[in-house]
Amino acid sequence: MYVSNRMTPNPVTVSSMTSARKALDIMQEKRFSNIPVVDNEGTRIYIVLPDFIGQMAKIANIVKNHGISIDAMSLFDSRVVKAKQMVMKVNAKDAKTLIEDLTHAGIDVRDASNY
Repeated sequence: MYVSNRMTPNPVTVSSMTSARKALDIMQEKRFSNIPVVDNEGTRIYIVLPDFIGQMAKIANIVKNHGISIDAMSLFDSRVVKAKQMVMKVNAKDAKTLIEDLTHAGIDVRDASNY
């Protein structure tokens, strides 16, 4: 038996521009344990797991409650700390209380505004 015999020929995927809520809805509707995220060319970037979406949703809600918009967001695997990391650029003059609330919610936050 070959791996190709066990693979899904045309898997359901989401783009990196798909909202976390939409990805979670698809996963629940299709009863998936994860979902591949692809770039514009259809190349897999990473696989989203429900707990990661939950973390993203938690962060998005905290940011929203502060009335701050997220200008950009990137997700990547860090080989340095051996974990997935999310980098956000937020539109805020003073993000101190946002950082405090994220930290209080158990999110490890690194403020890069001084770099």
